[in-house]
Amino acid sequence: MESVRVAVHLRVKDRVRVIEALRAVMERQGLLRADRDARDARRVLVAPSQGEWTSVYPEATDTARDLARALAAELQAPALVVGTIGEEALFYSAYDDAGDGVDDYHSCPDFEKEFGDDDASPEELERTRGDVDRLAELLGGLGPGADLLRAALAEARLERLRDVDVWQQRPEVDEVLQRLRDALKLPPFADYEEMVSEGQDGLDVRVLAFRRPRPDRGLKLPFRSRGT
Repeated sequence: MESVRVAVHLRVKDRVRVIEALRAVMERQGLLRADRDARDARRVLVAPSQGEWTSVYPEATDTARDLARALAAELQAPALVVGTIGEEALFYSAYDDAGDGVDDYHSCPDFEKEFGDDDASPEELERTRGDVDRLAELLGGLGPGADLLRAALAEARLERLRDVDVWQQRPEVDEVLQRLRDALKLPPFADYEEMVSEGQDGLDVRVLAFRRPRPDRGLKLPFRSRGT
């Protein structure tokens, strides 16, 4: 299985608001603040705001879409999940300020499938072709980069993995990612491990950790003195 990298971009300029929203979302899920190094902790990194966006990076990549939905609703701001699978595929999911899905794209939905899973259904193929016009409406326009992004998404799309033509030229994942970043003015793409290990070139990153409360290990009986 190829490695997955993922980022959650929030259309919010205020990093403090994002941190407060993240805490509120986790508390509603019954999670409490924990030590960053706790073995059973759920860790999320919050990067400094850049332009119109503040980005968060969940250590568990499979939680990114749920996290984006929850944070979008909490902040009442659009959110965008962007991810790559190795050097083979790119995907994004966009959510409005209520946390509802607006647009999805996957350059090859079959890359998400595990061994033994069915191929992507016709409904999934239709849902994940991406719609640049929806992105533009969600974000108030994309400027001149919209047409370049639309072309890159279409050219990179591989409907069925089993039908791949090894001789067909398609844009590299990094090229499509750059078109997406240019059109939406997104921060540089990274993942949790990169941000933690490299500090994204010295940026002041914050890692927040949460975990479920530990159950009591036994009831303490009230003290009773002799003769009572």
